[in-house]
Amino acid sequence: GVLDFGDLLYTYTCADAAICMTYLLFHCPPDAPLVESTLPFVRGFHVECPMQVEEVEALFALAVMRACTSVCMAAYQSSLEPDNEYLLISATPAWRFLGRVDAEGATSRAPAVLRRACGWDAAD
Repeated sequence: GVLDFGDLLYTYTCADAAICMTYLLFHCPPDAPLVESTLPFVRGFHVECPMQVEEVEALFALAVMRACTSVCMAAYQSSLEPDNEYLLISATPAWRFLGRVDAEGATSRAPAVLRRACGWDAAD
C-alpha cells in the first residue's frame, strides 16, 4: 500500500472543504448564484465534520484562493511542458469561476450566507 503523509497533517478543517468547494464551483450552472449553489455541500460537510464559525466565514475566500493557485500553477507548468494539454484542463473553468466571483460580489456575501447555512446568525 501507499501511505499519503498529507493525511497526517494537523490543519484547519475548512481547508479540505475549500478545495472540494472550488472544484464544485467550477461546474456551477451560469444561472445559479455561486454562493447559494454551495449550500448543500457546506451543510453536509458541517454535519459530518463540524467547522468553527471562523472557518465557515473563510471558506468561500479559501475556495477562491484555491482557484487562483490552480490557474497560476497551470500556467507555470504549461510553460515548462507546452505540449501537455492536460496541465490546462482546469484553467478555463477556473477563469470562468473567478470572473463570476467578481461579477456576483460573491466574496462579500459568502460569509453571512454560509454562517446561516451552518446554523449561526449572519452577524453573531
